[in-house]
Amino acid sequence: MISQRSPDIEAEVWFLPTEGGGKTKPALSGYRPQHLIMENYQTSGEHQYINKEQVNPGEKAIANIWFISPEAYPKSLWIGREIEVREGSWIVGCAKVTRIFNPILESETKEIQMWVSEDNPELKFKREMLQFGYTQLWFDVGLLNMETLFKQVDQQKREGDTNYEHYRYAAFNSWLNKNVGANDKAIRDYIDVAIQDPDIVMSGGAVANLMDAPWLTDAQFDTVSKSLSHFGKWTASRIEKAKQRRLNRKDGNG
Repeated sequence: MISQRSPDIEAEVWFLPTEGGGKTKPALSGYRPQHLIMENYQTSGEHQYINKEQVNPGEKAIANIWFISPEAYPKSLWIGREIEVREGSWIVGCAKVTRIFNPILESETKEIQMWVSEDNPELKFKREMLQFGYTQLWFDVGLLNMETLFKQVDQQKREGDTNYEHYRYAAFNSWLNKNVGANDKAIRDYIDVAIQDPDIVMSGGAVANLMDAPWLTDAQFDTVSKSLSHFGKWTASRIEKAKQRRLNRKDGNG
């Protein structure tokens, strides 16, 4: 067991309620979920809850946490840092760092600031999510994570931009920029999120950007181009241009 060594951190762990998309059963000491340590890196870790053996959905507790291979992500934590807690891609809660025991993990950048909730983090998270126009589907399909949302909240407070569709567009593009290929389900999920977005101009642009991804298979390109027509008449010319670019690449001309 990894808990035979000293813990890496102490954290205040809170779990989403079941009706808010959280777990359906309590988390017991020894629970080993995944933790989103860095934007593209998550690792499992063992929780031992202090002064209680289990934490129910919707509750919070102080926990000692042991991570797998902490040397793989050095200097990535600081007091007040909030780490997404997951079961696979399913967000079940958050762990706010209160103490760091493993010096390997402690960030030397003291100026790092992150959005940290003062009280009732669950309600504040839900409020910010809705303010930015996100739905739970964004998180369920992996287009957005809690840490990225926190960064966008920070950015919005600095810049004062209340056109929240700009942030959703940035989240779509961030997903595209991180991928050099995706399975059919991920493509369908991206399209479903876009179709449900209230800003048809922004979301149509996001699907058009997906259609331009050079790594799409021919079948995926057909799926995306057919879905793009949902967003209006302007898409017809965009689809034709994208088809021509694909032909040029295949012919070695683009």
